[in-house]
Amino acid sequence: MKIRLLSTVICAAIVSTMVMGCSSGASAPATTAAAAAAPETVVKDTTAGDTEAAKADGAVDYSDVTVEIVAKGFQHDFWKAVKMGSEQAAEDLGLKSTNFVGPASESAVAEQIEQLNNAVNKAPSAICLAALDTQASLDAISNAQAANIPIVGFDSGVPDAPA
Repeated sequence: MKIRLLSTVICAAIVSTMVMGCSSGASAPATTAAAAAAPETVVKDTTAGDTEAAKADGAVDYSDVTVEIVAKGFQHDFWKAVKMGSEQAAEDLGLKSTNFVGPASESAVAEQIEQLNNAVNKAPSAICLAALDTQASLDAISNAQAANIPIVGFDSGVPDAPA
């Protein structure tokens, strides 16, 4: 129950960030092609003070929760906004950690599948996935389900995923 609620909250935070990021009238400064193409991994840890404050307020304790987020990449402002939103949601909820990864480009399906398999192998509390290729993702999704790891799909669904 706790993980399903957390997955729903994180998904809602990602969606709201996507909406706000896409509706922004300001444009971000241009980046170099090399910087935009480089894959990135970010691990964010929350502080003990944040977690203690949440406990004092009677909030649910998520300090032992880890979330792997496998996005479609970093090359667009949209994905940069998703990354920022997921980091903010993790901080607000007091998660132990989040790990946000994505391939160098939205055509790098094999790279994303490798990242998804790596996420499953880490046995996180939950995985958020924006699948580049829904069919190619099915085996990793099945492996996650076999390990009782909930997967929250965002940006693109996986219609043939096992229920």
